[in-house]
Amino acid sequence: MNNDTNGNDGAVRGRGGGCYNQSLFDIQSSGSPSGPLSFDEDLIASPHYLSETTSSAKSSCSDLSAINNLVSEGKRKSGLMNMTANDIGNYEIIWRDEKIRLLENERNLNLMRIEDFSKQVIHLKEEIKKLNNLNQLMSGDSVRVSQLIHEKSSIQEYAEQLRLQKNGIQDQLNMYKQGVVQGELDRRNNQLMNLEIKSSEMREELQHVKHELTKNHNENDRLKSELNTLKINFEHKRAECEELTIMQDELLRAIAEEKKTIFEFQKLQFNENLGKEKLKKENEKLELLVDQLRSENKKFQEEMLNQSQQFALKTEEQEKSFKKEISNLTSIVDRLESEFREKENYYQSQHLNSQELLNSLNSQLREQQDKYENTLSHKDNANEQEKQTLIEKSNRYKKELQKSVEMIRILKEANTNLESNFLKNSQIVNSLEQALNQLRNEKAELSENLEILKVKLPKILHLSSDFQ
Repeated sequence: MNNDTNGNDGAVRGRGGGCYNQSLFDIQSSGSPSGPLSFDEDLIASPHYLSETTSSAKSSCSDLSAINNLVSEGKRKSGLMNMTANDIGNYEIIWRDEKIRLLENERNLNLMRIEDFSKQVIHLKEEIKKLNNLNQLMSGDSVRVSQLIHEKSSIQEYAEQLRLQKNGIQDQLNMYKQGVVQGELDRRNNQLMNLEIKSSEMREELQHVKHELTKNHNENDRLKSELNTLKINFEHKRAECEELTIMQDELLRAIAEEKKTIFEFQKLQFNENLGKEKLKKENEKLELLVDQLRSENKKFQEEMLNQSQQFALKTEEQEKSFKKEISNLTSIVDRLESEFREKENYYQSQHLNSQELLNSLNSQLREQQDKYENTLSHKDNANEQEKQTLIEKSNRYKKELQKSVEMIRILKEANTNLESNFLKNSQIVNSLEQALNQLRNEKAELSENLEILKVKLPKILHLSSDFQ
């Protein structure tokens, strides 16, 4: 009977020794029961820390093994040692109480660790929420690009309408000019006597038109140079926009899983950025309008040059025909000299009337030329002002673009940092879950040992009473 009891006690000690080492190691590594659970990876993975906790656990376990040895030696050699049965019972009670105390401490530590795990999970949820907020902030630029595309299409439609209106006005002006010239030619055919004077006046007007064409040509060259500079600036800006779209596409691929929550944030962000988008829309409208006006000015100058050349050819042909007619008429004049003298007064009166008509026509032409020059100067001033405003707006948009690129870079870095922190925290949580599972297994083994002790304790007490 004594041998059976000793064998069972040895089984209890053999099965519980490793559990005590692990439980004591967990108690030592967790620190004070009242303090919070630490997640320092460097401290947990330190070999010095592991050696200290292992040595302390071994020393604590050696005390319990000493008690077990004393009890077993008292059972086997009760007649040879100076130890009574009451002393053996006291040692067994002390050993049982010590194991119960260790189990209670381990249970409390497990409860504290479970609470700390829940706190860590809440903290990780807050970090994920912050990451979602940052991703929502980064999605504002995609809405801006779509709005710019929509504004570009609307500006193109508006520019097309302006072009059609200007073509209609130009057609009306050409019709008016053609009507005036045709009337003048009809009057010249009726007034053969004043043909040379009128031809000289037309030559002077032609020289004036050529002078205006040279001025327009120089102005056109200046506008071409300015247009080239604006095109270069536009290409740089378009390249920057393309780089921004590439970066935005990368960000959109990274946050595809959070797209539903980002959509609500985009609605709010759209209302805040509406004023800025209107300014951008007006800027792009002005840019397209300036380009359209310059191209139309070039066409108009080319048309004026062609018309002046055609007009010069017509005048030369008419001069030749008129000279022939004059040569033919000289003979007629010689024959009709007498009649001419009689009608001299009549022709003088007709000459005065035609002179008055020519003066009125010249005044009308001067007024039209003054109006045309005023409109050109007004357009030049307006184009210069629009150019200055466009340059200022382009500089401001470049600064905003640089700021947005810098913000995207910062958000990328923050996103990578948050992802790395999240991975580290997930690794820590997995390691803690593994430790918790080990603690549960050890607790189950300790509960089994406690049940065995509860069964064996009455037998040990009964044996001690038999020894007495």
